[in-house]
Amino acid sequence: MTHRLSGLPLTPYYSASKLRWIRDNSEAGRSPDTIFGTLSSFLVRHLTKNAEDVIDHTHAARTQLMNIRTLAWDEKLLELFGLTGIGLPKIVPTAYAFGNVHTPGGDVPLLASLGDQQAAMLGLGVFEKGDAGINLGTGGFLMVNTGIQLALAEGLMASVHYSNEQDVYYLLEGSVNAVGDALEWVRTNLGLFKEYEEVDDLCWKASTDTVAFIGLNGTGAPHWEANISTAFHGLGPESTSADMVRAVLEGVVFFIKDIEEEVRKSGIEPRNFILAGGLSSLTYLSQIQADILKTNVRISAGREASALGAAFLAGMRHGAWKPDDIRRIAAQGELANGETNPGLERRYKKWKELHRMTKNLDKV
Repeated sequence: MTHRLSGLPLTPYYSASKLRWIRDNSEAGRSPDTIFGTLSSFLVRHLTKNAEDVIDHTHAARTQLMNIRTLAWDEKLLELFGLTGIGLPKIVPTAYAFGNVHTPGGDVPLLASLGDQQAAMLGLGVFEKGDAGINLGTGGFLMVNTGIQLALAEGLMASVHYSNEQDVYYLLEGSVNAVGDALEWVRTNLGLFKEYEEVDDLCWKASTDTVAFIGLNGTGAPHWEANISTAFHGLGPESTSADMVRAVLEGVVFFIKDIEEEVRKSGIEPRNFILAGGLSSLTYLSQIQADILKTNVRISAGREASALGAAFLAGMRHGAWKPDDIRRIAAQGELANGETNPGLERRYKKWKELHRMTKNLDKV
């Protein structure tokens, strides 16, 4: 029911269960004067000094209490989480006249508020139906624009991309829970390298078919396994740190490939892939991402796609920007051409089998 109504699977990752805990375990949570919002609604309230509490569509959706179809607080979801009757902000579009921010230089209108990943997709120029953005930082996301069509797919998340007073645009997305975290783990805990500048060279030097399934922080969409182990396969006397580091990095693109396959099953054909985030600077990763997806992947020229996307949305609301302007800016990055890569395909098959075996071993 939660997926059908909110677009999100039932998981403690989202706000609803946390709001329930706050209500049950704090005096402020039980006060009839308390408004349960997100950090964004808190910031908007205090930046603009408005009397009315508001929350944009993207942040409201991530509470798991908003109906993804009606874009209103859903009574069935509120009842499910035991939150009927709580104070909630007014839901508004992501591009909206939120009020003025008072600065020493004068009042500045606040015209945009939206979630981090949704903003990143705007910053990457993901505007047309089927456009796909991959953002790899601490975690990872593959998000596909579904236009004005809401698309629900088993195991994936349906999200509001951005909205205004007239239209609402949607995304279908999947997540990888450990990307940068996984590299930090093998650097700090396993000591496989010292500086991140070494990662690219290590990956290109790897020579064995070692694969790694990374279960740190559990798995995100489409698997949703909260407690699963991390496992390596293929280690032998000839194995080196290069083989293990490459296995971890390839595990990231294998997760992205799993998400892409689920998106296709929903009837949406991803295209115009663009890659961003801190790890997009790794030439090995960008190349194998293109290879495993069997298509060309554009590497974003910018590193701060989320901030850029929020600025673009405000500019669109003000009339200074149009989607085509933003797409032209986003298209300036280099292109990784997808190539046939039998070794990568072979390791992807092994990785999928390692995933299955790890799940079964965790049951013993």
